[in-house]
Amino acid sequence: MTKSETIAAFLKFLREAEQECNDAIQKEREADLQTQDILHRLELHDDGYHNDARMARALRRIRKERRTARDEHMVTEPIVKWCRDNPGFIKKLNMLAGEIRRTEKQLANRHYNERTDVISRTLSDIDREQPKLPPPGVNG
Repeated sequence: MTKSETIAAFLKFLREAEQECNDAIQKEREADLQTQDILHRLELHDDGYHNDARMARALRRIRKERRTARDEHMVTEPIVKWCRDNPGFIKKLNMLAGEIRRTEKQLANRHYNERTDVISRTLSDIDREQPKLPPPGVNG
């Protein structure tokens, strides 16, 4: 991975953290609403043992999903807060990534234009200095 790709990956991580945080908040809210629906159903209706057991299993699943969403929210929220507190730093990091990307591109495409004839003269001198070998199979 190039240096610019590493910086770009970090910036992508920061952008994705905000979306992940928002998704986690939404999932947590939805789980809270579902929990309230089940609790009120259990409180206000007598659906029988088997249906109550189904509601309890659904409640367990929903609470686990809520916990997962809550944990994700707790982990990503400080990242989102940091990004909001440091927009200038993120802008500078974007600019740095662009500068490094341009330099990497220049280095990948670089070439050199000869300014003198030293290479052609040197190579022609080498051709003259090499002894001529007899063709194969000829004893000399």
